Parts: sequence; structure tokens; C-alpha cells
Amino acid sequence: MRLNKVFTIFLVSFQLWFLYATPISSISVADAILILMYPVLLFKLIKEKKMYLSKNNLPLVLFLVYIFFQFILVFSINDISFVNEAALRTGRYVLYLITVIFIAPNFFEVKLGIKVLKYICIASTIFLFFQILMVRFAGVYIPGTIPGLPLIRLDLLEFNQNIMNAGYLIRPRSFFSEPAHYATYVLLYLGIGLFSEKKKIIDYFPEIIITFGLLVSNSATGFIACAIVWGVWAFKKLLLNEKKTKFIIATLLLTPFLLFLIVNTEYYQTFVFRVFGEGSGGLGTAAASRMENYDLAFSTDGLSTIEILFGHGMVDTAYYMPSIPTIFFYFGIIGMLVFFIFSLMIMHNGNEKQKIIIILTIVLSIGGDAIFGPNCLYFYLFLLSPKTTKKLE
Repeated sequence: MRLNKVFTIFLVSFQLWFLYATPISSISVADAILILMYPVLLFKLIKEKKMYLSKNNLPLVLFLVYIFFQFILVFSINDISFVNEAALRTGRYVLYLITVIFIAPNFFEVKLGIKVLKYICIASTIFLFFQILMVRFAGVYIPGTIPGLPLIRLDLLEFNQNIMNAGYLIRPRSFFSEPAHYATYVLLYLGIGLFSEKKKIIDYFPEIIITFGLLVSNSATGFIACAIVWGVWAFKKLLLNEKKTKFIIATLLLTPFLLFLIVNTEYYQTFVFRVFGEGSGGLGTAAASRMENYDLAFSTDGLSTIEILFGHGMVDTAYYMPSIPTIFFYFGIIGMLVFFIFSLMIMHNGNEKQKIIIILTIVLSIGGDAIFGPNCLYFYLFLLSPKTTKKLE
């Protein structure tokens, strides 16, 4: 198997390998494999004496340069404990960005990557259905992790071992660490797949299967993002479809029926409860856990001018924050401006697939994470590839 294929398959499955730990603290199996591949990848680039750099990556290059500058600046006003806390997290993120900007354009095969992505999404969705059926009818939870391999998150191990004895909602996770991580992963293919050329109804089978998976995953973020993707797709079809009258009639007939089916499922009721709570004006557990720390993240009380402008650096926080407030916390106002300029450039200059991916990135980052961690590597690979526009086969 050629190096390009190995590299492509590995990067698309990176998030799955990220679950597993190595003997080195905080270094996942995915990180270790990527680091070990670098000498081989660099040797091939040097041997061939050429490196392809995509102009699509230039906005991300600016973001990378800013991160280097910001790290040095923030380090200069902090003590050595800052380096101990932020160096590993910053180094990992920089490694991912360098991989996307400089390495992937030379080795990542987009056509193969989309095919592998489709197969993993379908397989993980079918396994999610299997987990749900086993919980409901056999009272057994089948973990989606590889037996015997140590997990990087101990809470996932505890979940796998004790979930059937818990008194709260059981939310199967397929091959991922959380339902939201499953939703984030498969939503990327849903966006790419829906906005690819289709000739027959059967061509939508993967997207339909994935949509059902998102509905039963009990991921509030996944539910909302799925509705947005399908809504954008329907709006596009309405504008471009030559047979608009038939499409409008079909939409008017099918939409109430589908909505009736959805709102009468327990999954929709769970979604409403987790987002809106008891309906007394407060937030449900899902919304509260993601939105309640926005005020803390964007608070400027006690911050210096440098911290407001350039952030705290990629240090750990005592509470969970979605990606959007995390950008401000890590990189300050200037970092947020750089990121949103990058996003606007994609929206302005990108094709429809790139636009739906950047919309997904922002929507998922309001209540979750599609910018940092392994999701950064995963989303940016397809977002910035000039070949993402190609027809799927």
C-alpha cells in the first residue's frame, strides 16, 4: 500500500485512534503514530525535492504565524509554569496545523479520504444502532472501544464498565468517546455527501442512514446541526431545481409528515428536555453545560490589556468551554479576528462544499468543538483541500 493511502486512511480515522493512550502521559496513539510518520513523510519530500502548497491554506498560515507570535508574547509575561502547562497543548495544535498546511497537500488523497470517511460513518452508525438495540432489549452495553487497549480518558473506561448500573439516561457512543463526538464526525460526511452530485434516490442512502444515527444519538448539537445541513440543502434545491413546482409540492407534503414522526419520538422529547429543561425558561442539561460558561470565558474582569488582546495562551481551564469562547480565552480579540477573517475568506471564495463545512464548523463550535483537538485536523483537511469539490463516486 502506498504511503499516500496509508497517510490518508490514518488521518481520516485519526479521531478513533485518539481515544487510546500511550505510556507517555497525555500523548494518544494517534499523536504517536503521526509523530512517527513524520520522518518518513519528510524524507520523501526531501527526496523528491518538491513540496506542493495549496493557496487555500494561506489564511490558515496566518493563523499559525499568529499562534507562534502569541505564544512567545504570552510566555514573556508569565513564568516557567506557563510553559509547563501550555507547551504540550500548543505543540499538539501546531503539529496538527502544520500537517494540514504543509504535509497533507502532498500526501492526502481527497477522493480516497471521502470514501474512507463514508465507510467509517456508515459503520459507526450501524454499530450505534446495535448498541441501542442491545441496551433496550438485552440490557447490555457493548463498548465501541478495542478491548485491551488503554484509554486516554478514564471517564470513558468508567462509563463502559458502569453505565448499565447508572440511574441516568444511557447514551450509546458508537466508536467515540461521547455522542457529540460521534455527531461531529458523521456530520462532516453528511455535509459533503448531500452537496455532491446525485443521480438517483438510492445515492442518498448513506446520508439518510447517518441522519437517523444523528436523531437517535441524543446529541443536541448533532440534532441542531443536522437540521441546519438539511435545511441549507433543501433551500439550495429550491433555488436551483428546474422542476420547482414539483419540488415545492413534495416538500409541502413530506415536511409536515416527517415533522410529525420526529416530534412524536422519545428522541425528540429527550432533545427538548436536554436543551430547554422543564420549560420554565431555564436551560436543559445539554444547553447549560455548554452555554453557562460563556460569561466566564468572555469576561475581561481583572485582565490586562495584553490578555484581552492576545489571550491567556492554550492553558487548561477549570470549566468546559465550547470552541468559540475558547478562541477568545486562548488567543484574545486579535486571535478571534484572525480566525473569523479566515472563515469569511472561505465563505466568500469557497465552493458550496467548503461553505457548508465552514458553517458546520462554526455551528458545532458554538456548543461543542470543531476547531481544537483532533477535530481541527479532521475538518480542515476537507475544508482546505482544492479537491473537495470533486464529484463523489
